[in-house]
Amino acid sequence: PEDLLTQDMEVAVQAVSFLEHKVLDKSSQLGSAHEVKNYIRECDLLLERIGEKDKSIKERHYGNDLPSVQALSRKHEAFQKDLPPMEESVRNLDDRHSKLITNHPDQVEEIQSKQDEVNEAWNKLKNKSDAHAAGLLEAYEYQKYLAQYRDTMAWINGMKQLAGSEELGKDVNSCEALIERHEDLKNELEAKVPQFEAFYNLADDLAKDQHPETEEILRMKQDVKDALAGLEEVYEERQNKLEANKQHQQFMRDFNQNAAWMENREKTLEQDDDNVDTVMKKHEDFDKLINNQEEKITMLSRFAEELGPGHYAAPEIEAKKQEMIKRWENLKESLVQKRSQLGESQTIQELVRDADDIGSYIQEKMVVALQDDSNDGRNIPSKHQKQLAFEAELAANAERIQATLAVGKALLDSKKVQGEEEDAIAAKLAKITEQYEFLVQKTTEKTARLKEANRQRLYYTAYKDFDFWLNEVESQLKMEEKSNDLSTVQNQRKKHQLLEDDVAAHADRLVQLNELAEECMASPQFDPVEIEQKRSNINDRFTVVADLTKERRKQLDDGFKYHQLMRDISEEETWIREKKILVQSQDYGRDLTGVHNLMKKHRRIENEIQSHEKRIQAVKPIAEEIVAEKTKGWETVPGRIEQLDRAWSDLLECSKQRVSMLHESQRYYEFIRDVEEEESWISEKQSLMSSNDFGDTLASVQGLIKKHTAFDSDVVSHTEKANLLEVRGNQLIEDNNLQADKVAEKLQHLKEMLEELRRLAGIRRENLKENSALLQFTWKADVVESWINEKQSLVASKAGGDVEEAKDLSAVQDMLHRQETFEAGLNAFQQEGIVPIGKLRDTLVNAGHVSKNEIDQRYKSLLDRWHELQKKSNDRRALLDKKLKHFQEVEDKFLLFAKKASSFNSWFENAEEDLSDPVKCNSIDEIKALEHAHNVFVESLNQAEEDLESLRALDAEIREGGATVNPYTWFTMQALDETWDNLKKIVAKREIELKEEHRKQVHNDELRQKFAREANAFHEWLTDTRVKVMEETGSLEQQLESLKKITLEVKSWRNKLKSIETIGTEMGMHIILDNRYTEHTPAPAADC
Repeated sequence: PEDLLTQDMEVAVQAVSFLEHKVLDKSSQLGSAHEVKNYIRECDLLLERIGEKDKSIKERHYGNDLPSVQALSRKHEAFQKDLPPMEESVRNLDDRHSKLITNHPDQVEEIQSKQDEVNEAWNKLKNKSDAHAAGLLEAYEYQKYLAQYRDTMAWINGMKQLAGSEELGKDVNSCEALIERHEDLKNELEAKVPQFEAFYNLADDLAKDQHPETEEILRMKQDVKDALAGLEEVYEERQNKLEANKQHQQFMRDFNQNAAWMENREKTLEQDDDNVDTVMKKHEDFDKLINNQEEKITMLSRFAEELGPGHYAAPEIEAKKQEMIKRWENLKESLVQKRSQLGESQTIQELVRDADDIGSYIQEKMVVALQDDSNDGRNIPSKHQKQLAFEAELAANAERIQATLAVGKALLDSKKVQGEEEDAIAAKLAKITEQYEFLVQKTTEKTARLKEANRQRLYYTAYKDFDFWLNEVESQLKMEEKSNDLSTVQNQRKKHQLLEDDVAAHADRLVQLNELAEECMASPQFDPVEIEQKRSNINDRFTVVADLTKERRKQLDDGFKYHQLMRDISEEETWIREKKILVQSQDYGRDLTGVHNLMKKHRRIENEIQSHEKRIQAVKPIAEEIVAEKTKGWETVPGRIEQLDRAWSDLLECSKQRVSMLHESQRYYEFIRDVEEEESWISEKQSLMSSNDFGDTLASVQGLIKKHTAFDSDVVSHTEKANLLEVRGNQLIEDNNLQADKVAEKLQHLKEMLEELRRLAGIRRENLKENSALLQFTWKADVVESWINEKQSLVASKAGGDVEEAKDLSAVQDMLHRQETFEAGLNAFQQEGIVPIGKLRDTLVNAGHVSKNEIDQRYKSLLDRWHELQKKSNDRRALLDKKLKHFQEVEDKFLLFAKKASSFNSWFENAEEDLSDPVKCNSIDEIKALEHAHNVFVESLNQAEEDLESLRALDAEIREGGATVNPYTWFTMQALDETWDNLKKIVAKREIELKEEHRKQVHNDELRQKFAREANAFHEWLTDTRVKVMEETGSLEQQLESLKKITLEVKSWRNKLKSIETIGTEMGMHIILDNRYTEHTPAPAADC
């Protein structure tokens, strides 16, 4: 039975899982002792490496200059590269420490103590390394700042020399060149501003970070600021001086230009010319030049005042200014005198010439003014316009005539002309005055006559035009036009609207014509009776035309209303006929979708009918109004309204009938839709029940059985639906539906399909139960076979699989732990998996299952594979034991190599630091001590080379074992060989430096001895000479004679003193500060 098989499989799975957990627990207990031992050993090795690194750091040794600081920084960077591998080792130990404490609670104290020791040593080393790096960084920043300070001060001093030049320009161009060159210095200074800011910011940052040399750094910063302020002060002083020099040269340039201009004009004023007009023309041009030049003179004077008394050339500028102003005033005074003399002669000539021109002009215009052609009715508008233009021309020339008369009167009053010339000018002016007044009088009279004649012409012209328009309008209104349709009436109304607009426009023209008639009747030149008759005639006729227009408008409006009603009734009848065709259609749809679409269309038609009802009702009030007013054609209106009502009622009745038929069609097609859905479902399930797919796996069979159970429930549900459909179909038949025969056929076909589906479902249920029993065994066999395949992947390969790929001891240990777990799993699975499957096979075969031969063959295949897996597991265990022994030997060699390599590297770093110190000595004893220490170090290289050889041998043994990467150190043999070669180069370089320093100290010692011999001898002579001078006795002549001898002796010793000074200078060049051979120094010897 399938329930018992399922229970057995669940019990087997639980037993296998329990056994695997037990095996893992046992394996963990066996490996605990080995893990703690490895952890303690790795902690001790790491502590030893940390101690070696700690000793290699020399505290507070940061170098004395920038190169030495950089060398020490590079060395410390190399040191810090060794720390990440160590930090990774510390981190790994810390992770293992947490796991070991959890897994080994009995050894917590020992594990925690060792981990705390490692963490404390590592933190101490890291803090010491960080402190040394910070000290080197501070030293590097200070030395870098000091170099920037020296460069900045040198640049500022050089700029001061350039900015302090005393060179001045000799003209404007040279001044601008000097200013441009000076501005280049300013640009260079501004370009340096970011560097100064960076210099100040660096100082502030160092001070903010509390650098040890903060006080000195701030002092250097202040020195740079003071020097820069001094440079800016020198620059500004030079800038001001160059600007003043440029202003001085600009003033001198403008002064020379003005002086040359005035000299040319003075020569022009001295020349004479008999032609007054020519001379006046020159003086007019001269006036313009004077005005322009005066602005330049004023600007130049203002410029001189702006320069002020503080300018270095103020006296010269003031003298030039006064000279220019005085010369300018003299030039203007000469110009005024010359102008006055020429003005009088010119005025008389111009007056005589203007008087003659005016007289000729008046005579010419007098001929036009005396012509009287206003009585000639031809071309009155043209004549009137010409007269207005003539009058405007006289008005335009009146100012010129009055100006000429005023000038003549002023000239006579000034008594500047006398005798016959005065009488001639007076007579000419009187004649001009008389002729001009007569010309103006005649012109005014002629203008008035022409204006009245033009007004009469305008009135008669307007009267004729208006009379002609009245004749046309009267003829149009008297014509009778027939209107048989709406379009004709609309055209007539449009034409009449134009006529009404024209009448309204002529009403305004009539008002203007009446006003013009009033003006003409007021004039004595016209006949007022005639004009009044014409005005009355025009007004009466216009009133008649206006009345006829209103009457014609009413007739057209009535005709439009009647014809519009007839058109509306015709349009509504046409619309009703169109909709009636639609609602009388016999198309009720071929399917449910078609029925729905037809119902939607009919609902739209009904909406249109409802909305159109308002238009039908709107026609009736208009018809009643026409009948009541008895408008032309009203007799036909009642009959048309009655005919429209009948058509509307027929349309509503047809619409109701179509709605009823569409509902019957909808019920039928809904029934057909539901029946076809059931038939479709039954057809789909029949194909499923006819399928030969009974499941290939146990899970699929169980799924199919569940689906078949759900299918049985679906069959019950669909049977109920079929019964409901039968009730609906019988109802349609009873209601005499148009498709009653088709409904009966559908019901019978549905019953037959449902019976066939029940039969197929029973057959499939039996087949599924039979297949499930076979697959129960197959599933359990697959589980066992899958477990065997999974385990074989751990042991299946050419020579042990991943065992050969193991590269270190930890990997082999992990594999060995997994192998032990694997073997325990094999033993457990034999009891929980192999034995139960055998019992199940016996049960099925004895029961005579249809597939018993297949079951028996499958069981034998499983046993063969099980025995093969056991054999491969034993072979893998032997190979792992061999690998474990090999990697334990390699691990010991790795630890030994790491310890020796770390010791060798520490020795090399100390040696490199000692050899990198600069060779600086103050005596020959010091250089000998350094040479001795170097020789001792060279002798010790033999031992170091032996250690290196032992490392080479150890590395070769490791490589023979197949290992490549040492997990305990980052040092490789190649790196150590390169380190050794580099040390040899450093030693050779050190020997050269020691030899050079030895030679230098020997030379310095010789200088000391030579200086001591000569200085001691000179001091002894000097002391004796002083004693002789102080203790001299005898007469004055004897003392004088003795002093002369001493003086000669002093002169002879002067050369020795110079030799001593030369030796002292050479000692100073070699920086020899102490001398053990004498107490004298070069400075006191020279002073003596």
